[in-house]
Amino acid sequence: MSASPYTRSEELAHVATHVLGIVASLAAIVALALVAESNGAGPWRMAGGVIFKMKHDPRVTRVGRFIRRTSIDELPQLVNVLKGEMSLVGPRPEMPFIVAEYDDWQRRRLSVKPGITGLWQILGRKDLPMHANLQYDFYYIRNRSLTLDLSILLRTIGVVLSRRGAF
Repeated sequence: MSASPYTRSEELAHVATHVLGIVASLAAIVALALVAESNGAGPWRMAGGVIFKMKHDPRVTRVGRFIRRTSIDELPQLVNVLKGEMSLVGPRPEMPFIVAEYDDWQRRRLSVKPGITGLWQILGRKDLPMHANLQYDFYYIRNRSLTLDLSILLRTIGVVLSRRGAF
């Protein structure tokens, strides 16, 4: 029996990547099931020129609501963090149709890697109109530091456990 060409940490990284890949695949299957059961109504609405996400999206099943409330649907993004495409903390990725409508000053938000969590997730989550998150993102971009990141990560745990603003 020959020795593995990989170090123990490389083997653990491979296993972790495969496990996260399985979780991502399961999340994709659930998402497809949600779309298959949908009545076609989109989750985005406009009110007075402001885009917001529907609180009671008719396409979401009981399982889907549980997944959203518990933020399980965010776990596959850990794969993106491991690949270096995202960070744990930073502005949330925005829907392409919203970014297409950005003014030049709003595009500054795209100057840093997107994150799984950020200030607007802990300070308002989905209770805020979607345009309000920009101010929190700009504050983060101007003041980002290890201390701020750690504070946001710790507060995110509390927000997720309390399910505040989750739907």
